[in-house]
Amino acid sequence: MYPRAAGRVRREKKGAPEDIAFAEVLGALMRGQTSAAEAVQEYAAICRARARELRGAAAGQLQRAARYLALRDEVHNAQCCFPFHLMKQR
Repeated sequence: MYPRAAGRVRREKKGAPEDIAFAEVLGALMRGQTSAAEAVQEYAAICRARARELRGAAAGQLQRAARYLALRDEVHNAQCCFPFHLMKQR
């Protein structure tokens, strides 16, 4: 969850979560509820949170790719060995 959005009931909004969080920070800045320095700090926190999410997603995709390649090799080896196994059974 992004800093300003934490614990707040939100109306249904469309857009990426970080875009919504940016808009909430900008709205608070324009209403005078936060200073420019605080807004910049919140923007940085939003970017760090999003970067963590993307790194996690990327790591998951790499793990999936490695597992896919291992399974593909395993299937290929099994397909190559199976006919030879059948021939030995005769």
